Amino acid sequence: MAQSLLFRMSWADKMMGDGARQVVLGMLEQRFGPVPDEIRQRIEKIRSVHRLTRLAQKVLTAKSLKSLRLG
Repeated sequence: MAQSLLFRMSWADKMMGDGARQVVLGMLEQRFGPVPDEIRQRIEKIRSVHRLTRLAQKVLTAKSLKSLRLG
């Protein structure tokens, strides 16, 4: 039973991460236009929902893609 719960948490974490990545990418596109492949690939590699959330917050005030230090 403990393994079943662990699997569900991992699945939920993965889904939250996927959603958070899509939100960040969408915000970047809205703010700065098309996201270069290099930056898109770096964001796709981020697994931490906390890190993605912080990144989304930074997008709101960033002056440029370069200022986010993603590439």
